[in-house]
Amino acid sequence: LFSSMLVSSVSAMLIGLQMRAGQRAAQSHTLGLYLAQNKVGTMLTYQVRKTARAHMKKDDYLLEKDVSALEFLPTSLRNDLRFVIYKIHLHKHRLFTLIESLHLGTARELCCNCVEIVVTLPDEDVFMPGGSGDRAYHVVKGELQYFQDPSFSPVLSFQSEKVTVGTWACEAALWVHWIHVGRLAATSQCNLLVVEATALMRTLQRHRLVQQGRL
Repeated sequence: LFSSMLVSSVSAMLIGLQMRAGQRAAQSHTLGLYLAQNKVGTMLTYQVRKTARAHMKKDDYLLEKDVSALEFLPTSLRNDLRFVIYKIHLHKHRLFTLIESLHLGTARELCCNCVEIVVTLPDEDVFMPGGSGDRAYHVVKGELQYFQDPSFSPVLSFQSEKVTVGTWACEAALWVHWIHVGRLAATSQCNLLVVEATALMRTLQRHRLVQQGRL
């Protein structure tokens, strides 16, 4: 019985892999036809196909929205799960450890309503100069590069800086109205914890100590 179940499981896995490979091949072929039909130049065609292939081959990192079984959980249990998953990363910022020490319920609400994890692929831009900054980013996995150009930034020459695991980017967006002065782009597949500034402020304003200006 066990061997039959094992064979069935392996067969299902192989069929799934074959189906995904077939879908990727069909998508790549259709993309090639589209680019040729519109007479797109060689260099741009290469960049488009390279980026598309990277997206199709990305690691199968599951986001909450990908796990349909979570929809069957009661809200309280689902919130417990989100709190456990996200607080590991949020503890690396002193603000969030302070919030949890002051009021556990506010920390839980923050994890449920203000944060999410997003996946970015190589060469994908997280933000661009001139754009409105309403999010802060914490690098959970991967590596990015931050670029500054004198046209947008208070620098005398073009500069770039590596952004690695554990780094917070665009924290200022949590406190002030922020306009990006640089460009942040992934150099590998990255998992980023994203904190929504507006949702964070809305959550904190319901806390008594925040209303009294003590936080």
